[in-house]
Amino acid sequence: MTIETIAQLRSCDMVFSNSLNHADAERFKPYCRELRALEGCGWEALTGMVFKAFSNKNKIAFLTYGNPFFLTPAAILAEKAARRGIDFKVMEGVSSFDAIINHLRMGEYAPDGLRLVNLGDSFVNKARKCTPSMDTLFFSLWRVNVKGNSGIKKNFVKELSLAYDRLHPVFIIDHPHSVKTTIALLECRIDKVCLTTTIYIPAVIKNRYRRSKLFFVHKKSGPGI
Repeated sequence: MTIETIAQLRSCDMVFSNSLNHADAERFKPYCRELRALEGCGWEALTGMVFKAFSNKNKIAFLTYGNPFFLTPAAILAEKAARRGIDFKVMEGVSSFDAIINHLRMGEYAPDGLRLVNLGDSFVNKARKCTPSMDTLFFSLWRVNVKGNSGIKKNFVKELSLAYDRLHPVFIIDHPHSVKTTIALLECRIDKVCLTTTIYIPAVIKNRYRRSKLFFVHKKSGPGI
């Protein structure tokens, strides 16, 4: 969180969140007058509780993962608040995208750029295409393991297999941890992905990793490193 966000939390009468488990909630309690950590609570039930709390509270915060509008349904809460005439303000956070960029040391991207794919949206979009010339981050990977989506998972893995060499690298990231695997082994690796897992597939660029490795060795041997 940013310093500005912490200041806003402290000024709120109540803070709701369906993203915090018990351990995380304990870390946030010092910043909240009253915290209701409702991990896994559905959005319909949650929004009902938030609006009901306005009957005796004047200022309420909702705490969610990363950047509030980046791959979270938090916009639903904001839209409903606006329709009820409730003023709201979105406080910027540090998104998983920022954390992944730093974790992978992505100081430069492929010549064709970086692509972000929300698998939640692309499952609905039948025209989804892989782009091997671009660095690609796939978010919402947990959807492939939802009951009834086994066919979708097979199709997703098949599309990747057709677009990339079987030994092309894939990084499975659940920040701050990551596992490097290959396209050939991806299907058996993604059986245990969770809500916060992202996969990164670098672009197909000849000798890319050899240059990157030499670059980092050179920097580490320089003065002051």
